[in-house]
Amino acid sequence: MSRYKEVAEIVLRYLEHRDRLVRLSITSLLPRIAHFLRDRFVSNYLEICMNHILAVLRIPAERGSGFIALGEMAGALDGELVNYLPTITAHLRDAIAPRRAKPSLEALVCVGNIAKAMGPAMEPFVRSLLDVMFSAGLSSTLVDALEQISVSIPSLLPTIQERLLDCISLVLSKSHYSQPRTTVPPVRGGAANAPQQVSELSGSALVQLTLQTLARFNFKGHELLKFARESVVVYLDDGDGATRKDAALCCCKLVADSFSGMASIEFGSSRSNCTGGKRWRLVEELVEKLLIAAVADADITVRQSIFSSLHGNRGFDNFLAQADSLSAVFAALNDESIENVREKIPKRAHLFIDMEKFWHTLAPSFSSFMFSDFDVREYAISVAGRLSEKNPAYVLPALRRHLIQLLTYLKQSADNKCREESAKLLGCLIRNCERLVLPYIAPIHKALVARLIEGTGINANNGIISGVLVTVGDLARVGGFAMRQYISELMPLIVEALLDGAAATKREVAVATLGQVVQSTGYVITPYNEYPQLLGLLLKFLNGELLWSTRREVLKVLGIMGALDPLVHKRNQQSLPGSHGEVARAASDSGQHIPSMDELPMDLWPSFATSEDYYSTVAINSLMRILRDPSLASYHQKVVGSLMFIFKSMGLGCVPYIPKVLPDLFHIVRTCDDYLKDFITWKLGTLVSIVRQHIRKYLPELLSLISELWSSFSFPAAIRPSRGFPVLHLVEQLCLALNDEFRRHLPVILPSCIQVLSDAERCNDYTYVLDILHTLEVFGGTLDEHMHLLLPALIRLFKVDASVDIRRAAIKTLTRLIPCVQVTGHISALVHHLKLVLDG
Repeated sequence: MSRYKEVAEIVLRYLEHRDRLVRLSITSLLPRIAHFLRDRFVSNYLEICMNHILAVLRIPAERGSGFIALGEMAGALDGELVNYLPTITAHLRDAIAPRRAKPSLEALVCVGNIAKAMGPAMEPFVRSLLDVMFSAGLSSTLVDALEQISVSIPSLLPTIQERLLDCISLVLSKSHYSQPRTTVPPVRGGAANAPQQVSELSGSALVQLTLQTLARFNFKGHELLKFARESVVVYLDDGDGATRKDAALCCCKLVADSFSGMASIEFGSSRSNCTGGKRWRLVEELVEKLLIAAVADADITVRQSIFSSLHGNRGFDNFLAQADSLSAVFAALNDESIENVREKIPKRAHLFIDMEKFWHTLAPSFSSFMFSDFDVREYAISVAGRLSEKNPAYVLPALRRHLIQLLTYLKQSADNKCREESAKLLGCLIRNCERLVLPYIAPIHKALVARLIEGTGINANNGIISGVLVTVGDLARVGGFAMRQYISELMPLIVEALLDGAAATKREVAVATLGQVVQSTGYVITPYNEYPQLLGLLLKFLNGELLWSTRREVLKVLGIMGALDPLVHKRNQQSLPGSHGEVARAASDSGQHIPSMDELPMDLWPSFATSEDYYSTVAINSLMRILRDPSLASYHQKVVGSLMFIFKSMGLGCVPYIPKVLPDLFHIVRTCDDYLKDFITWKLGTLVSIVRQHIRKYLPELLSLISELWSSFSFPAAIRPSRGFPVLHLVEQLCLALNDEFRRHLPVILPSCIQVLSDAERCNDYTYVLDILHTLEVFGGTLDEHMHLLLPALIRLFKVDASVDIRRAAIKTLTRLIPCVQVTGHISALVHHLKLVLDG
């Protein structure tokens, strides 16, 4: 802050700059200067800055920035603007209610900011502004400003409530708000004398803002249930889905706010009890209307928002636990087509007024877009499970039927989406109604295990498996020690899910499920002995490749399962089948250290490498682990690029590593997408150019791969992939690396090249001709014995009706090949066709 004066004077120097953008920027900087050193600013710069801001407020084109700066200045200086309040109030009044222009929203924001900064000192000025603020009409900016004012100046809250309720009533019911307050007497100079409001919003947008304001603003002290019944509930039938959603949320909020008042009069006087009875009946009526919308509304967001509100507030439980309300909740357990909903809702005259007319009017529009929704059903199950404590005799039989229904879907449904949702909903039911589930642990377990067994192998549906695993964890938590008898069936399936490296989400769910099963059943330490690979697998998850959420779950599981004796772990490692156990036993017999599980697949350990290659060996090991992990496929391109970079730097020193790298590259290039296939094929050519003749050991595999990739040349042009050039690059590098040794492989490769040239002439598609010609030039003298096959195809290229570039390239290729091969026997054909080209 040593240069504060210098900075302030530089800013003040530009107050009267000619450029409007510079002046606006300077105006916005003034509050920031005031914020840095408040006391120095007040003593040295307050007057000049305030005079500038007040001058800006007189310029219609710039006053918006002036009001924003004024509000921020008030926040930075607290009560230092008291002397300017009369002038500021006059400017605010003119801007909020101008004679011709639109009201300034920035001025409304400024009123709220100044009230927040000045507090009660601002009360007389804000009170004088309320009329003009409300005359501008309802807007989100006005509501935000009124919220700030009511918090900072509590004495104005009753007045603001009355005025705002009148605005809301005018929009929703086209009449002034006249309902008396229950705890505070009416305010003098009521809203009836207020000027007519003209809002920029209209139609559904204005109604939605009004409903949102009624739900969010502090109307404490007002009894709004009757107003909600008369003016808000009607919008639950509005034609606009967003309006119906806002109306539903508004009703939920008003009903929820009334619960505290009902509790306070529960044990009061008889008069209070009479009032409480009326309020109870109002709430009952509103809840019934909400449940109609929650079950029958065509818009899924309306149904979801209502059940979300019911789920989030236990105050509704006393009303939802009644038989009539429970019928609607049970209908939502199968939130589906309108016909099914209609069958499940009881037709009670006092509950569903004019329902037949309702169905016939709206059913046609419902049938097109009202489908099953998972979130609504999940909320309905949660609410029903909670209500089983209030009315078990009515709720438990319905939930028992729904449990059987979910098990049936899980067992017999042919739709994978239905199975996945059924598994998740079953878990939700287990979590929310434990007393219902305990007698049914065996059939639930049987159904879940059947789905896990069915989902093993290459045809596994990870969504279903993840949902079933979550439910298994919930069942273990509820069943406790009773689940111990099923451990032998569950553990192999959980371990198999842990081993699936291609599905990170399923693996994370499996870790959490393993922790729940072990913790609930007391099945500790033993899993390490029965599944020797488990400890190494869990420790491998702690590396930096997995999400932190997964690693936290792994740490939790390791803590739950307990510590294992290192000697026992060593024996477990030796008992592993295959190479893992053999390596462990060999190390044990020779007295060497047993490597960790994630190192076992590699033979090139840093301890076996020379000192100059130590770091390269470590890097190659790490890169190969990533390359072998299908869940890290997005990094495979960078891994291959990094391997080639390391091999280039090592030169022929990389040859000992080739046996461990090439098999994995061959596997990846056969299973990856086309783009990565092109990239790896090209890099294989680069690798051949590095190791040169040392590649001959892998020629059969390379030629087989080339044959598979070469099939792309036979595709029609419209569907042909773009990986021809990388294949040719690999072939060229093999030829350059092997020299004359490559001759004996030409009978396999050359016919394919000639076929491409013939297909190009026949299909009039010369996409790959230039690349093939370049490859033929690289073959050079190795083509000597096969020119009788190649020359006719080349000659046809420069005599056909092809583009000039293709004909010129074919002649150039032939020119470069002639010095390297014997063409004496074909000289007449060559001269004849070349003469035709010259004549043409």
